[in-house]
Amino acid sequence: MNTPENKVIQSIKNYVTEHGGVIYNIHLGARGIRGLPDKIIILNSVTYLVEIKAKGERPKPHQLDRIDEINRHGGIAFWCQSLEDFKDKLDTNTKMP
Repeated sequence: MNTPENKVIQSIKNYVTEHGGVIYNIHLGARGIRGLPDKIIILNSVTYLVEIKAKGERPKPHQLDRIDEINRHGGIAFWCQSLEDFKDKLDTNTKMP
């Protein structure tokens, strides 16, 4: 399917793989954890949980709550709606030792 969201996902996937990273889909089905971001991205030895939306769309409140929870517990989670947004948030959310 070539939806606006899938176009964003593909551009991010291309960027991640071109820079030596990996991207995994999280599909937990009905028994999964509600609001969990839909991608695990490992790039430059850092793991991110990322919710990807089409431009102009926003995560649902329960998705934002889960992102906040992950960040409160020391993880790195965020949402984005374009490749540029993704790259900006990588810079903003990367925790340096």
